[in-house]
Amino acid sequence: FLRIRGLLRWRFGSCDRMAPLASVQGQVKALFAKALKDAFPSLQQDVLVAKGNPKYGDYQCNNAMMIFKEHGSGLGFDSPLKVAEAIRSSLPASKLIGEISVAPQGFVTVRISQEWLSSEVAECL
Repeated sequence: FLRIRGLLRWRFGSCDRMAPLASVQGQVKALFAKALKDAFPSLQQDVLVAKGNPKYGDYQCNNAMMIFKEHGSGLGFDSPLKVAEAIRSSLPASKLIGEISVAPQGFVTVRISQEWLSSEVAECL
């Protein structure tokens, strides 16, 4: 598992490709940015993505609690969980994401797809 975590931090920029890819965290952040824009088009939000607790996932989006506190009832949501579910349902399809889970506190946590990770590493070898 530690080897996989190390690979997730690795930037693929040194790979012999036409153009370097963004970091894995950057790609996850871009997916959440799209989800937030699609789920809440009237809100301007900075995307809050952090490395997750390995027990729950690789990365987590922490925007749902803030959206709920600042706009929840005005948007028709009665809990951070409902806001997080709206974010999850708006995440664009991506081979990068393996699993998506939502915590009652509003955290949206993702695991990186093992298939995606394997294919990316194989292309660089």
